[in-house]
Amino acid sequence: MLNSSFTSFFATLAFINTALSLPVTDLLPPPVKRADTTPRLIQYVQTFHPADDEDAHLSILPLLNKDTGITHVILAALHINGPDGNITLNDENPNATTFDRTWEEAATLQQNGVKVMVMMGGAATGSYDGRLCSTNGRSIQDAYYLPLVSTLKYRNVDGIDLDIEEPVALSCAQNLIRRIRQDFGKDFIITMAPVASDLPAGGSGLSGFSYSRLERSRAGKLVNWYNGQYYSGFVQGSLEESYQAGVANGFKPERVVLGVLDSSNDGSGYVSLSDVKETIENLKEDYRKFGGVDGWEYFDAGADEWLSKPWQWTKQIGKALFGKTEKRDVQVRERKLHTPKLPGGVAALMAKGHDQITAARALRMAKGDEVEAERMLKEGS
Repeated sequence: MLNSSFTSFFATLAFINTALSLPVTDLLPPPVKRADTTPRLIQYVQTFHPADDEDAHLSILPLLNKDTGITHVILAALHINGPDGNITLNDENPNATTFDRTWEEAATLQQNGVKVMVMMGGAATGSYDGRLCSTNGRSIQDAYYLPLVSTLKYRNVDGIDLDIEEPVALSCAQNLIRRIRQDFGKDFIITMAPVASDLPAGGSGLSGFSYSRLERSRAGKLVNWYNGQYYSGFVQGSLEESYQAGVANGFKPERVVLGVLDSSNDGSGYVSLSDVKETIENLKEDYRKFGGVDGWEYFDAGADEWLSKPWQWTKQIGKALFGKTEKRDVQVRERKLHTPKLPGGVAALMAKGHDQITAARALRMAKGDEVEAERMLKEGS
């Protein structure tokens, strides 16, 4: 056996030799992993190549290296188009080379504690009813589900956002949630994206089932939180009042994220950055565990505010959520509520005697075509 001084010398030499052979990143301390605490700052990303230019890659790294405070990035949108692995990210295979840089950057975000998820569904219907779920909603169809599992595991994402915008049975959502939790474990994040009108008592929206019933069920307890869509005519009253109505209906504030539009180009019901920041202040005062904010979507965030880079919008939201504020007398502060402008098509249909949420739903299903929406309302579809 060598004496202690020689042992120490050779141990030190071995360490130096090993260190010199390691990449620089392996010599750095491990990143601090953010726990799932509130509030959350979430950014949806769907446009990966602005202006449809395959060479004009939209980097998501500034969300990290510009210190925006980002906690979660959700890449959109996965669609299930048929059995046997026919899954697309927007219009391409998720593993197409056009997404290589995005996945590389996503891995960098994850290495630094940012959770990266994918959203499935959205305005393009078809992924759920009759595909993932059987027509009666009682079972999950493996021919569609197992390729989804493979995609999620291959891309090593941290979670999935279930954006169900087609009528399905409650049992469809419950069975899918249970199956995902069973297959991916307790650390995998499962979120859903109901429209704002789904959360208050008596609410309804695009999914065809009651989110209140889901929340009270065992499957609902497996959902980490809800990314509410507070735009497109589904907000009744102010942002604050709409959010409060959901809380009053049993949704804990830490389980509801306020989803807003990053730009007026991304949908109807845009609210200015200054008003969103003031809404954040209002909700932080109301709820110690305010769930946070998400923005749809990244590529043109802040365009209405004349911001030159999209990360600047996210950073301002992050500052409102996490930044230090001066101590003040709350009683002196003038509290303003912020009501999104009612989309023109919704207002026009309401003028013809239709209910606001029913009109908003029809307009979304008709992809903004007011004539088609009115036809659907008349036919009761």
